[in-house]
Amino acid sequence: MRFETEQDRENEKIVMSAFAQGHPFEKLGENDIDFMIPDRCYAEIKMRKVAFDVYSIEVISLIKVVKMQEKNKHLPTFLVFGFTDCIAYISVVALIGSVKWGGREQRNGATNDIELLLYIPKKALIQMNY
Repeated sequence: MRFETEQDRENEKIVMSAFAQGHPFEKLGENDIDFMIPDRCYAEIKMRKVAFDVYSIEVISLIKVVKMQEKNKHLPTFLVFGFTDCIAYISVVALIGSVKWGGREQRNGATNDIELLLYIPKKALIQMNY
């Protein structure tokens, strides 16, 4: 089950547009990572409702990391965070951090709310403006 709203998808497009820096991009399928800039790269977008410096780490599902790893065999692949004040990104091949079991309270219809997660230190991310 998907929990994202139309506004969530619009916010992802805004971040992807800034990350793509004028290059055309395509939204990928429902069970894929988020976007592709044809012949250039793939990008998984994670939206945050806070400024960049509020927390010292970011978290992503290991399931998503594995999908990114597979895409990286074909084109460079990036994890891109949209914060209220900036965008921050990292290449999948540069990911660092620690793996822990965690997540959020289980939601009805959700299958992966509690799972293995990668905790990424913010200092590993590259910042850019919208």
